[in-house]
Amino acid sequence: MRLLALFLLLAGCGGSGSPANGSCQDWGSTLCARACECGTQGQCEYGNASGSFTVTFNSRSDCDLLVNASCAQPNANSASNMTYFAACANALRAATCSTSGHYLVFPDACSKGDGGAP
Repeated sequence: MRLLALFLLLAGCGGSGSPANGSCQDWGSTLCARACECGTQGQCEYGNASGSFTVTFNSRSDCDLLVNASCAQPNANSASNMTYFAACANALRAATCSTSGHYLVFPDACSKGDGGAP
């Protein structure tokens, strides 16, 4: 169940342009950008610290497509999600790439117990 919640949570949001800080689009854009920085051969990847769970996209555009769909959900701009997006985007900016693999280590600040992805 935790892995499902993590996957749903990580289905953030992306897009083009300069999204507002703390928005779903800012969070998703940051997630995709950082996951692509850590990936190799044009792929974007993020996962947990142990590497037992990772998500891989073939390209930045694939990552953006999934996260844009998530940001289109009705509750994406709720007050609680906006607080979460701001905290998570900041944590993603400071997150590191795994030393044992080519993926972004998803920060604890980005894990929501309710799996409440937008």
